[in-house]
Amino acid sequence: MRAYSIVIIPLLLAACSPADMGNQSNESAAAEAESDVDGVEVEQPAKSPDLERTAWRAIAQDGAVFTTFLDENGRYRDFRNGDAWRDGNWRRNDDRQLCFTPKDENLAGDCWKLKKPNSNGVMRATNNADLTIKLQQVTYVAPDDQSTEAEPQD
Repeated sequence: MRAYSIVIIPLLLAACSPADMGNQSNESAAAEAESDVDGVEVEQPAKSPDLERTAWRAIAQDGAVFTTFLDENGRYRDFRNGDAWRDGNWRRNDDRQLCFTPKDENLAGDCWKLKKPNSNGVMRATNNADLTIKLQQVTYVAPDDQSTEAEPQD
């Protein structure tokens, strides 16, 4: 059970604060069109969600509420039931998956394939073990100090 928690916690924590429908993703569900050099419209696939300066809430089966804040400097901050819990680095890999590297070297990181958020700011994420979770986009709050060096709690 602890290994299961370690794997899903970064995304679960990204979804802990109250929902704010005003902080919707700018991601379009439809493919974008743009002109090439000849002036011909070329259909481009929809982009992956822009994650910098976003926050996501997930609720665990035991009712714990996790919120993860994805800062623009590649850092993430996880909260469990509103208390600082874990932190580390996040990035997009070559497959555009969201990958977490915890600051605590005793914890394993994980990568998640993300679906585009729907009109209500809900996004599904699936890890390499085929665990799928539902994330609600919530209000992003910048770290108190830009170093984001708050001590995570177990």
